[in-house]
Amino acid sequence: MTTEASVREQALKLAREMLTLGHSHAALTLFALLSVPARDGSTASSERIEVRESLRGIAATAPEFIDEIVRLLHLAAESEEDQTAAARLHISWYLDNARGETNGLRKVYFGYEAMQLAERYAQFDLRDDAAVFLQAAGEDVELQTFEHDLPISRNHLRRHLRKYRHARDWRHAYRVFLAGAAPTGDHARNVTEAETGRQGLLSLVSNISLGPLNLPTRTGASAEEEQLHRIEGSNIGTMASILALELEHIDSRFDSPSREEFANWFAGIFACDPVLSEQLADAQKRHWERDFTGASLVCLPLIEAAARGLLLKLDEPLYRAERGASPGRFPALDFYVQALEDNGLDVDWVRTLRATLLSDGLNIRNLSAHGFKSRFNEGESALLLRLAGFACALAGTIDHAELSKPLVPVRAGLRRRIGWIWS
Repeated sequence: MTTEASVREQALKLAREMLTLGHSHAALTLFALLSVPARDGSTASSERIEVRESLRGIAATAPEFIDEIVRLLHLAAESEEDQTAAARLHISWYLDNARGETNGLRKVYFGYEAMQLAERYAQFDLRDDAAVFLQAAGEDVELQTFEHDLPISRNHLRRHLRKYRHARDWRHAYRVFLAGAAPTGDHARNVTEAETGRQGLLSLVSNISLGPLNLPTRTGASAEEEQLHRIEGSNIGTMASILALELEHIDSRFDSPSREEFANWFAGIFACDPVLSEQLADAQKRHWERDFTGASLVCLPLIEAAARGLLLKLDEPLYRAERGASPGRFPALDFYVQALEDNGLDVDWVRTLRATLLSDGLNIRNLSAHGFKSRFNEGESALLLRLAGFACALAGTIDHAELSKPLVPVRAGLRRRIGWIWS
């Protein structure tokens, strides 16, 4: 009867022959068997040492198998030192490849893999080495931008202005501006479109999203998820231009109000906190004076303040107690958006807030807060004003039921006419 010991002996002998012939892939298959201890625990230490040494030899001659080699090294390890050696071999291979690359994008890819592995293995010195390398490698990434001019019919833009035709004054017009749908569009429709668009070869390709300094911000997302991000980003870009056109139309048709006049009107009609309405009035006036960066920088903290104020009215437990060296504080905007979603805020607006402000999308809030974005164009300013107006108007609402239909208070009293679209 054939024993396990004899099988292992023959497998080791055959693995040696395969290595002699240069058949590393065949040897790896045999080492996969030998890296696991015998069931009766009779495996000799010398055998496991030979397995580990052979695997390291394959790593030097056939590095394309590095991930499998390291997996087997961990299985064949007899001590914590063996585990650490395997981990550092894995990290070093990716980091050395990154340093040897001339292509900027491949440098970033290998460097980021090394950094993630170092984090997972708790090899923090190598993680720091990878981080320093990545910070410099991002400058070597050469990205191409393709621009296309698409002719757009005048009527396509005019239809978005048709709803302002019967506006009596700037107040009426601004309420129409605030009554538009979420800039990312209908979420259910976007999901359906993403599911359709993910089919084909793109669904087999790995995705890496680059952020500030051309460094990875998101990897490994599904093709469907990435497609949804692209659709929402495209919708936001289109709507930003349309919202800018609408604000320009209001300004050209009516005399723009003073800051005080706008703040008093907004606070009165939407029961908004006067401090929030004053900030919104300041941002809106800056936009109409074509100070788009100034308007945007006022809107960003205003959106967060309005969201926090609304959640406090809903008795949402927000404040975080002191913990270690971290003082007591309120959480960041991403927590507020999640809390609003948990309280039933319309999913279209949840997606808009995430796709515009947070790392799920354009990440405008964080890029601005951390000094990576210091200039804003007209479309971005109009988009942020739309979100700020939405948040401030919503902050006067304290009924949970109204969060599922957040535009009802804004649209109340507006007569919708045939041919209108809520852009």
